[in-house]
Amino acid sequence: MARLIAAGLSNRNIAATLHISLDTVKRHGSRVKAKLSLRSTAAIACLSLPVHLIPGRAESSLPATLTTTEHIILLQLCGGASSKHIARVTGASPRTVDKHRENLLRKCKVRSTRQLVALMALEYAKSGIVEARSNA
Repeated sequence: MARLIAAGLSNRNIAATLHISLDTVKRHGSRVKAKLSLRSTAAIACLSLPVHLIPGRAESSLPATLTTTEHIILLQLCGGASSKHIARVTGASPRTVDKHRENLLRKCKVRSTRQLVALMALEYAKSGIVEARSNA
């Protein structure tokens, strides 16, 4: 199931693929998130990313129109941060962070934060800078 989450599939698509109920998918997603000590299930896609992301390297294959703030928010999303947490870190309001997230989704042509994070992980993998991490 973690692989399906990492691929950016929605809970509904995972349920259909595995032929299980939506509630079961949500419950298992929560357990995986808790076992890995993550803030969100979307962060599962970024488990293979380096601990210290290198700004400007892997993002180069993402849309060139991303602003510096959008890059910062994208990296925070990969860490599983919520809008409120990102707002505290950046000094912006949660609504502003949500607007930046909407812009990221639009610019990257994806429909959910989970797909956005999966795209980021894929771009890092394509760039060849993903470091091997021990499985937890």
